[in-house]
Amino acid sequence: MTLQQIESQCRSKAEELIKKYFGSINHEAAIEQPETIGDYSLELPRQIEAEYYDYLKALWAEIAPDDPRTFEQIIDKLHLSELMTDDDRERLQYAYDDAVRRTLWERISRTNHEDVTYYKDALKIYTEELLLALRCDFMEDVKKIKQSFSYPSIIENESGRFEIDEQGMVYKFLPSNSNPFIEEITTIKENYFFETRASIRTLIVPFGVKGFRGHFLRGIRVVERFELPESLVSIGSCDSKHDSYSCVFADCILPTVKLPYSLREIGDFAFGHTHINCLYIPESLKSPYERQFKDSYIGTLYLPKAWENDAHLNRNGGLEASFISFEGEWGYLCWPSTKIGELKFY
Repeated sequence: MTLQQIESQCRSKAEELIKKYFGSINHEAAIEQPETIGDYSLELPRQIEAEYYDYLKALWAEIAPDDPRTFEQIIDKLHLSELMTDDDRERLQYAYDDAVRRTLWERISRTNHEDVTYYKDALKIYTEELLLALRCDFMEDVKKIKQSFSYPSIIENESGRFEIDEQGMVYKFLPSNSNPFIEEITTIKENYFFETRASIRTLIVPFGVKGFRGHFLRGIRVVERFELPESLVSIGSCDSKHDSYSCVFADCILPTVKLPYSLREIGDFAFGHTHINCLYIPESLKSPYERQFKDSYIGTLYLPKAWENDAHLNRNGGLEASFISFEGEWGYLCWPSTKIGELKFY
């Protein structure tokens, strides 16, 4: 299917669900004029969203059968829920409260149907916006996998120009005019002394990049946004003999770092002696020990919830878990010289 066909199919399904659950509200308002909300509870939008979610999940399996990520990793429900603001929810709650609270006069005059009609319209609009957010998030990932890349290549975005070799590895980065390197000294003393001599506002690595050459962004502070794409397979190489793939983000000061689910390898000293504000690690990542986070500081470490009963911080702020060993497949989590400020699970 083409992108247009997929989007049309998704839109049609959303319209079908809206018609299924709200198709009769105009008739009810004009003819029946009910005084109570009936089956239109506050939970109805989430029920419809769940039905739409299951539909998109089945469609994703058809579109991307070879994608290593689960659909739950593709569609972040927590992120989607944040798109609906407190104002949206409060307006709906006020409409609901008015509809279910019948004053004595409304009972006598049978005029509560006006509040009921207003609430049902608000509920419908809220549900439409939920499905729209879900569809847009879904289509963003569909567009990514539908894109075809030929290497070598050059990809440009708001952060700058990324020059990519035949293997999909970025070997050169030129910041955009709106996102220049600024020569300035930044120092942080936290467990170790961290110092960078240049800053850049954002580093948003575009989809299509599979990896990086060594020393890619060494010694730089990223101030606002640091984003890695779901096409990324490696950050350096675990073969310490290949210095050309080591120290990719070493000696840096970074904001939030979310390692993508597509990542399969973190190389030698990749984030060595780096200060990271927040670090998210996916359960899927397995990589042998190669000093990946040696001598670093991580303000808040987020680990998969499945590890909650096993992983913990020791008294020195180091990470400990029974499945972590230098020789094991989670060797990259061996951080004897790395301090962690706080451990959380997601």
